[in-house]
Order: sequence, then C-alpha cells, then structure tokens
Amino acid sequence: MRLFIRAVAVIGLLVKEAPFVPIEERTLGMPVQNMRLSDARDTFNEARPGERRHEATDIVAPRGTPVLAVEDGTIVKLFLSKPGGNTIYEFDLSQHYCYYYAHLDRYAANLKEACV
Repeated sequence: MRLFIRAVAVIGLLVKEAPFVPIEERTLGMPVQNMRLSDARDTFNEARPGERRHEATDIVAPRGTPVLAVEDGTIVKLFLSKPGGNTIYEFDLSQHYCYYYAHLDRYAANLKEACV
C-alpha cells in the first residue's frame, strides 16, 4: 500500500506550522479512497493474545490498495514493528496529533522521514 500526503506550505526546509485545532473540529479524510466511516469496524480496545488490548482501529482493504493521509502533515517515522509491520507515524501541521498507519504492504517509492 502507498501513503500519499497532500501538499502543504513549505518555505525552504521549514514547514509552515498550522495553529492548533481540536480533533473534534477537524474534518479528517478516510485513509482509503471511496471508503465511508460506516464501512469501518471498530477494533479499538479489542482483546489480543495475553492481556494486551488493541490500541487502534484496523481498516481492511484489498492488498495493494493505496493508503491516504487523513490530513496534511509530516512523516516523522517509518518503522518496521513486530505487531504492526510496515508503519508510518505522521504528525499534523500543528504537531499536536500523531496518525499511525500500520500493516502496510510497502511504502510509496518517494516516501521518507521528514517528508511533508
């Protein structure tokens, strides 16, 4: 799966930071094109092996489906984790919220840390 980040204002190497807006007042996109919120099954806090809980909502899509950023931001970390596989940590422009994308098949060819 690929992650696409929409364009943001960049001055030289500095990203123009946005003012903080509470999450309830934001309009986030869906990470899979043509998907509706009602298509997602809430898996947050489901029991997992042992005593751990699932701390995310998985969105199931066919292999190879592009994954989209839910809003403009900066990729701060690309990480291969044991439970999450290929993962991406993206911070919003106010650097207050972090969006976590996991179980990805692969990264887009041009994706790298500090990518806006």
